[in-house]
This record gives sequence, C-alpha cells and structure tokens, in this order.
Amino acid sequence: MSSEQPRGMRHALTWGILYSVLLISLVTPLMVLTFWFLSIPAVILYVKTNRVLFWGTITASVLIGAGFAGGAAAQILMLALFSLIPAIVIGNSYRRLHSARVVLTRGTVAFISMFLAVLVIAASLGFELNPSIDATVRESIEILPEAVRQTLAAEEIRSLVQLTQMLVPLYIFGTSFFMAAVTHAIGRRVLNRLGETLAGLKPIRQWRLPRAFVWYYLIVLFVDLLTPVKNDSFFSTVIMNVVPIFMFVFAVQGIAFLFFIADAKRWGRWIPWLRIALILLVPYLFFSAFSLLGVIDTAFPLRERMRKH
Repeated sequence: MSSEQPRGMRHALTWGILYSVLLISLVTPLMVLTFWFLSIPAVILYVKTNRVLFWGTITASVLIGAGFAGGAAAQILMLALFSLIPAIVIGNSYRRLHSARVVLTRGTVAFISMFLAVLVIAASLGFELNPSIDATVRESIEILPEAVRQTLAAEEIRSLVQLTQMLVPLYIFGTSFFMAAVTHAIGRRVLNRLGETLAGLKPIRQWRLPRAFVWYYLIVLFVDLLTPVKNDSFFSTVIMNVVPIFMFVFAVQGIAFLFFIADAKRWGRWIPWLRIALILLVPYLFFSAFSLLGVIDTAFPLRERMRKH
C-alpha cells in the first residue's frame, strides 16, 4: 500500500466526520452559523482524495447526517446537494490550479445556480416565494415596538414588501458571493497547510477594476434616472438589483485605494481598517463615499501620479 492511500483515508475520515457534523447542525439553531461553512469539508475531500473515496465518504456522511436528522432527512439531503455542487466546482478549480479570481467567479456562479435550482424545486412542490416574503416582512414588523409600528402606514408596508421581493436577485448574488469567498478563504488555507500550493488573491492594495466598469456604471445610473420610481417591471427590477452591485464593487475598489495610499505613505496598517469599520458602523453615510472614491480611482490615474511623487 502506497503512502498516499493512508493519507487519503485519514483525510476521508477527518473531513467526512466534520461534514456529517455540519449536516446534523443544520437542524439545530446552529444552522445560522454552520450553513456558511458547509461546502468546505467537501472541497477538501475533493482535492485530497480520489473519486471513489470522495463519493464513498460523501455518501456515508450524508446518510449519517440524514439518519440523525430524523424527520428532517429530506432537508438534509437537499442542503447536502446544495453544498456539494459548488464544492466540486471549487475543488475542480483548485485541481486545475486556477487563479483565485477564477475560483471565486466559478464558485459564485455555482452557488447562484443552486439557489435558483432550490427555488425551482420548491415552486414545483407548491412553494410561493412572494407570499412567503410578504408574510416574513409583516411578521418582522410585528416584532417592532408599537410606537414604531404606528408610524408605518399600510402603503409604506406594501412598498417595503414589494421592494424586498424585487431585491431577491441581489440577495441571492450577495449570499452566493459571500459563501464562495468564505469557502475559498478557509478551504485554500487548510489545503495549503495540507501540502497543496494554491494561489490567493493579490494584496488588496493592488486590486484594480478595468476602466470600462466606470462607463458601465454610468450607463446603469443614467437608465436608473429615466426609470419611473413606481415601476415593478422586469427592466426596473434588473436596474434596481444592478445598481447596488456596482456600488459594492466600487466601494471595495475605494477600500483598495485606501490600502494603496497607506502603503505608499507608510501609514499604520490600522488606518484602512478603521475606514472599513466606519462603513460597517455607518453604512448609509460611508458606503456611498467609498463607492465614489472607487469610481474616481478607476477612472483617473491617481496611483500612477502618486508613484511619481
């Protein structure tokens, strides 16, 4: 027996058990935390074991998780499938030594695909998304203090429900990107510790968007200005979801520019992180400011001029 086989078995046992534990946790209150890490054991199994051992370990882990879940076995099976496909996509990218950007892109697309597949399956079983969102929003409002509820008119509540329904694509994209980022950030580090050599993202100070993104953003903003406010058409929904994505992308670019300045001016490393904390604490004020900074950094050669001086 070669030395690779015992190592493969150890990986299968270790990460198979962890995958089972994560699956079982999905029927407990811990789900709000463990759900985000569900694909990581499967990614590591895909990279560190052969196909036979991978599928055998995954099958055993899922069956153990479903067995412990009891009446929620069907939920466990669906969530296992949800996490498994993106894990295979990300793991395959690692095996092919793709760049971190490609891994994140493919992982995000895979998670988006799985979210859409879940919605299609749920719809075929009689689940209706919009009424569910309506009920969830109204239940959330009922939790608010009575003084706050009295300030909300019926029309305002209907507008909030409609806005939430229209922003579902944005929620799916944001959640998918976050899950892909978490899976890559943790999975890559674990695999590198296990002997792999996987590329990470460039230092944040080196992140740059193509200048064409500025033109795309301006076109979207111009179309948004021409779109009626009270319009629930498909086109309006697309614009409403695309604008926040562009704002987020340029806000990240703005943060990257701050890290570039901190490195060029030899500021303390805590200064850019303080700016990020401000965004998290007062997002409505600082998010737009950082987004604008990102647009300026992308549109004009500020970094080149700073290097000259």
